[in-house]
Amino acid sequence: MLPTINGKKVSEWSFSDLQDILDNEDFRESDYLDYKKSFEYFDIPKNNTSQRNEAKAELRKDICAFANAQGGYLIFGIKEDGKGVPHTISGIVLENGNKDTFESTIKNILQTINPRMPLIKFHYIDTSDSERFVVILEIVSDQYAPYVFVENNRDYRIYKRVGNANSLIPYMELKNMFIQSLSLDKEIHRFRSERLSFFNDMSSNEGDDFSHYLLLHIIPDTFLDSNYNVPLIALERKGSVFSSIFQSFSCNTQSNPIIEGLRYQRLELGASCRLYNSGLAECCITLSENNKSCTYYIDSVLARTQIWKDIKESIIEYTRIMKDILSTQRVYVCISVIGCQGIVTAKNSIAGVTASIDRNSLLCEPCVIDDIQSTTALHKSLLRLELDFYIALGIRTGADIEKLIKTVYGV
Repeated sequence: MLPTINGKKVSEWSFSDLQDILDNEDFRESDYLDYKKSFEYFDIPKNNTSQRNEAKAELRKDICAFANAQGGYLIFGIKEDGKGVPHTISGIVLENGNKDTFESTIKNILQTINPRMPLIKFHYIDTSDSERFVVILEIVSDQYAPYVFVENNRDYRIYKRVGNANSLIPYMELKNMFIQSLSLDKEIHRFRSERLSFFNDMSSNEGDDFSHYLLLHIIPDTFLDSNYNVPLIALERKGSVFSSIFQSFSCNTQSNPIIEGLRYQRLELGASCRLYNSGLAECCITLSENNKSCTYYIDSVLARTQIWKDIKESIIEYTRIMKDILSTQRVYVCISVIGCQGIVTAKNSIAGVTASIDRNSLLCEPCVIDDIQSTTALHKSLLRLELDFYIALGIRTGADIEKLIKTVYGV
């Protein structure tokens, strides 16, 4: 990947650090690095639709090429010498001088990439000119390759970064990439099913108190690759505290090391939680009204608002703790409610409306948080997940639902 400058990561670079890479062969354009003197899209008049579309297509092509390889860095505001070696720092002027506007522009341009917009981190470095910045787009490689955009129905060429250029991906390599991109969804489903079977077996052994439960999974997209595992017990002994991830479920007890990571249990409360070395978090909470330790019922109605509050707090705490530990920014959140068919989730005696769970096995679709470093991305994902959770519980009407639908879908 891109070498460090003066021992600093890309996110820590300053203008003086950039000056050290000028005319330096170690920073020649490569599989991971490309320089652009300007952001061409900004330089084209708005009424020149044809050229602006070409500039958009070129940006999509560059981003896809990096995302289809091992990731990399697209640097705007540095001119290379014609042989790929950085030569001059020019910087670029951001539209209205606004970083948020620049990022929105980039993301809007990339929306047409399939299967989704690649994960991109933005880094800004002030130059000697207060109005100009060197902007670094860090493109992250992940399990969703191949990435492709189609400008017309006849052009389905897919590129990846090779050396200092974009090259067509051969058919067999492309086929393998498609197979790999599908495997992540399958493995999440497989893992989820395996853990559901485990807890269902526990319910048959432990009695009725464990026959109704909620299962929360937070899954990083690198969980399949053991190269990304982190030694949680070693980190804990060095002072890291992970138990607060499960605090909202009253399961922030002393950890018990297991071969997969760390386990936290409060069986008297019907709570069993795990944090795996892969970064995957799991919370299992009983929802049986017969369990006197279960606090999730008010007058025989499931306290859905309190349950959601605890889920949300657990997810937020997970992102706070794990964002500097994980080697990825993208995580999936899965909520499962098992054995609760017929349980009342809302009751309105005046209107005579009762809402209840209509099936015994309720599996909300995995919700993707694209960037756990981003408060905005986390907030948007939590709103979608909250809406899906309430609808799954049989809540179809009400001011809260209407507000969520309008916020999430704009209708």
